[in-house]
Amino acid sequence: MVSKFVIVHIDDQEMFLDVTKSFLSNKDENLEFINFENPEKAVDFLMDNKIDLIISDYQMPELSGLDVLKKIRESNIHTPFIFLTGKGREEVVIEALNLGADYYIQKGIDFNITMTELMNHVNKERKKKLEQIKREKAEKSLHESQEQLSFIVDNLLEEIGLLRNEGNDKFKVVAVNKAFLENTGFLKEEVIGKVIEEFLPKEQAESVLQGFKIAIESRKPNKKLTGEPGNYFQSYDIPIFNSQNEKRCDYILRVGVKL
Repeated sequence: MVSKFVIVHIDDQEMFLDVTKSFLSNKDENLEFINFENPEKAVDFLMDNKIDLIISDYQMPELSGLDVLKKIRESNIHTPFIFLTGKGREEVVIEALNLGADYYIQKGIDFNITMTELMNHVNKERKKKLEQIKREKAEKSLHESQEQLSFIVDNLLEEIGLLRNEGNDKFKVVAVNKAFLENTGFLKEEVIGKVIEEFLPKEQAESVLQGFKIAIESRKPNKKLTGEPGNYFQSYDIPIFNSQNEKRCDYILRVGVKL
């Protein structure tokens, strides 16, 4: 279902409001207009309602278009704003742009030209909204996938640790799962954000770093068996290289299995 694109149009001429709505709605049936002849009522409405676009005339009895623009921008409302003004109002246009108007159109030269320019700006903002909706859906889907993956990894029986390559043979822990904490006896705050030399004995840290070095130089997982009969531990150090720079290893994924 395509979402409606809601436009607040402010003009003291009812006929212009009606004609604009009719013309633009015929071009795009998903446009929804909320018209105001009284700019003060329009400002009150905008303070309480989120919409997609504002179109405002300049010269009106109660408040000018500049007054409307100033009030909503001072209220931290950054809705795209199309400013309509008459010919020969360059100083007004400059002030409107300085106050935060996004577009301006000279009104009254030629109706078809005015409507065409309006439609172009509406289409531009509508495209931005559709792209934002698409982006938000993708981000939501990615977030949900990451949560599902995180849940799965956190509940694996194998020890999982993700370490970021800080350079100079320093690797900082950015994530571990429950099995890692349970099997090593560390608390999460004792390892997250720490380089391995900060929580492992020197000899053990050097052995781990050597495994990382082998994995990075060979560009493939490094497999290592440690321990003694009845208490063997199999570790895999998997290098993750930068997608833009294949020579740079960004992370090491360390997987450990008790045999």
